[in-house]
Amino acid sequence: MKTILIVDDSTTMRRMIRATLQTLENISFKEAENGLEAIECLTLNSIAWIKANGGTVLTESKETCVIYGMPRAVDEIGLSDKRVPLYQMAAVIKDLN
Repeated sequence: MKTILIVDDSTTMRRMIRATLQTLENISFKEAENGLEAIECLTLNSIAWIKANGGTVLTESKETCVIYGMPRAVDEIGLSDKRVPLYQMAAVIKDLN
């Protein structure tokens, strides 16, 4: 089973994202309300572990990211497999499944 971490300060947005992705099979979800909470769920070491075990790391593209610098850390150390605009994220995840 794959796990998706949904990070957004808005409970409504997290629910909408989860509802959009809920149709995917063999997927579990974790949620974080902010970046700090997300870091507690995922550290760079765990991202490296995900990749080492055949996982894929997606980051939101800078063009659609509303928080400056958000995807930068993972990209800078080369752990992102693909940058994806937010509006294409569900389709890309579905293709990975």
